[in-house]
Amino acid sequence: MEGLDDAEQQFPTHDGVPVAAMIKANIDPAVEELRKAVEAKSSDGFAAAFDHLTSACNNCHTAANKPFIRIQRPTAPPLSNQDFAP
Repeated sequence: MEGLDDAEQQFPTHDGVPVAAMIKANIDPAVEELRKAVEAKSSDGFAAAFDHLTSACNNCHTAANKPFIRIQRPTAPPLSNQDFAP
């Protein structure tokens, strides 16, 4: 969330892309869903919410003309959640 907060504040619009508005509309609701799953201590809810958040991130990247930035479920620590393949 810190990184998203920084992006919202420092780059509310970047290269004509409404970054802050996209975060508020797409990412914030997905993060809230993830928080609720954590609070409920629901493994299944967490997995579904994490996948929803991942999809929201990828949708924003695509909408921002950066489809090459693809987030995925981690497969091993520490940074396997990023895929930079073309």
